[in-house]
Amino acid sequence: MSIKTFWQALFFNNSLLQNEKIVIFRLRMPRTIIAILVGMALSISGFLFQETFRNKLASPNLLGVSNGASVGGSNCYIIRS
Repeated sequence: MSIKTFWQALFFNNSLLQNEKIVIFRLRMPRTIIAILVGMALSISGFLFQETFRNKLASPNLLGVSNGASVGGSNCYIIRS
């Protein structure tokens, strides 16, 4: 889909662009919104992590958070297999 077609499908009511509207509003738009929300959630969690330990250079390796996430991911993989 070209940029021109994208903008026409997004802002103009053209019956020839129904398939493009479906692709934009049912596939691309929800994924974009979810990506933005996930990014916001990760940035807030990083901020809270740094503020909790009052350390601006705090990393996930502090107190074994990375190791705990690895164990949780491994458990999910084993359970789904």
